[in-house]
Amino acid sequence: MKNILFILTLMSSFSSSAYVKDPIYDDLEGYDLITTLIRDGKVDFAWEELKQNKIKNQNPDKYELLMGKYYSAKNEFEKALPHYQKAQKSKNTIVQSDADVNAARTHYQLKQFAPCKDLYGKPSSEMLLTENDSILKAQCEFKEKAMDKSWITLHKALEKFPSFAIEREIISLKVSLGMSHEALEDALNWLLGKNLMASQFMNIAEIFHSQNQPDQALAVLEAARAVDPMNMDVNLTLSQMYFQKNLLLASAEGFSRAAETDGKYFYHAAELQRQLGHTELSNYNNLYIVDPNEKLKQKIAVFVDNGNFPMIASLESVIQRSDLSKDDEIRYALAYSLVRQGQVERPLKYLALITKPELIEKTTILRKSLIDGKPL
Repeated sequence: MKNILFILTLMSSFSSSAYVKDPIYDDLEGYDLITTLIRDGKVDFAWEELKQNKIKNQNPDKYELLMGKYYSAKNEFEKALPHYQKAQKSKNTIVQSDADVNAARTHYQLKQFAPCKDLYGKPSSEMLLTENDSILKAQCEFKEKAMDKSWITLHKALEKFPSFAIEREIISLKVSLGMSHEALEDALNWLLGKNLMASQFMNIAEIFHSQNQPDQALAVLEAARAVDPMNMDVNLTLSQMYFQKNLLLASAEGFSRAAETDGKYFYHAAELQRQLGHTELSNYNNLYIVDPNEKLKQKIAVFVDNGNFPMIASLESVIQRSDLSKDDEIRYALAYSLVRQGQVERPLKYLALITKPELIEKTTILRKSLIDGKPL
C-alpha cells in the first residue's frame, strides 16, 4: 500500500510540474520562442525552454541575452546585468545593440545613471529606443546634469512618439529648470487644445505640486474643473489644496461639488461653511449628511457657535443614545450647556469622563467652578 501511495505521489508531482508547449507558439522555436514567452509574461515557461533548448551551446551570446531578459522579467536586475554585459561583447551587432539597451534599462533600475546614460547614448542604441526608453534616457541625462541632452532627447522623442507621457516629461523638465510660468502656459495650451481628460490634467498638476509650485498646480486643476465641473477627484484635490492655503470658501465649494457625487462630503462642506459663519449654507449641507453621528455633531457645532446652549442641553438623551456619547468635545459641549441651564451633578458626570489633552484645562476650570459652587 505504501509503495502504491509513493508511486501515485511521484506521478502527481511529475504531471503537475511537466512543461507542455502551448500550441499558440507552435510556429516559434529557439530564441524567438523564448523571447516571445518572456514578452508575454510566461517567465516560468521561458525558463523551461532555456533549460531544454540547445541555444546555450549553439549561440552563447544569444543565450546570455535571453538569460538577462529572463532575470529582468523577474525584477532580479542584479542577476540580469552580468548576462547583458557578456552579451554586449558579442560580434553580432544586433545582439550587441539589444544587450546595450537592455543593460541601460537595468542600470536605470539599479539607479546607476552614468552607465545608463552612456549606453543609451550609443549610436547603435538609437534605433532600438522605445517611448519608455526615451523617457529613461532623458531622466538619466538629467540626473547626470546633462540638461541640454535631456532636452534634446525628449523633443526628438516627441517627434517620434507624440504622446502624453513625453509631453509630461517635457513639462516636468521645464519646471525642474525653473521655467514654471512657461511650463504652465504650455501645459494649459496643450491640455485644453487636445481635449484631454480630467485625470490627465491632475497628472500634470501633480508635477507642479511635487516641485513646490502650488499656484501653478491650482491653475491646472481649475482648468480641469472647467472641463469637468463635477469630477469628484478634481474637486476633492482642489478642496484640500485650498484648505492648506486657508482659503476656506474655495475649499467648501469643492467639497460641495464632490458631495453631489458622494454624499459623505456634505459633512466637510457643512463644517467649512460653519467656520466661515455661513450658517444657512451650513444648515443646508447638514440636511444631506447621511451619517447620523456626523449630522448631529455638525449641528451641535452650529449651536455652539450661535450660543444656543438650551438646544444642546435638550439633545442630552439623543447624544447618550449615539456614538457621540464617547466624544470628548461633545461631552464638554453638553456639560457646558447643562451648566448654563443651572445643572451641577450631570455636568460633573460628563466632565469626569474627558481625557482629551486639549480639553483638560477647560474641563478643570469648569469642574472647579461647579465644586466651588460658583457656576457660570
